[in-house]
Amino acid sequence: MNELDFVFKKVIEIDRKSNEIKAKTKKEIADKEMELKNKLKALDDKELQGLKIELEKKYTLAIKDAKNSARKMLEETDKQASQIIENYNSIKDQLKQKLSKEIIKPN
Repeated sequence: MNELDFVFKKVIEIDRKSNEIKAKTKKEIADKEMELKNKLKALDDKELQGLKIELEKKYTLAIKDAKNSARKMLEETDKQASQIIENYNSIKDQLKQKLSKEIIKPN
């Protein structure tokens, strides 16, 4: 019976060790999976941050270009308005005289 007890003890010991190894392996797999998920999340966050920075640069450049275009359009409009006023001022006396003659002109 001693040998049978010894064999049972060894089987129980092997089973216990097997369960310990199984539990340890499951824990290691879960830990590695969590570590991998964290690394992937960090990479995604880093990539998203890079994209965000790139988009902010493009947005800033687009705003700058739009402001420059608006400024140029405003300058051109101001220039055209000045030319119209200048042209009007150069002929306004003639227009006043012509208008006065038309109003005063007897039928």
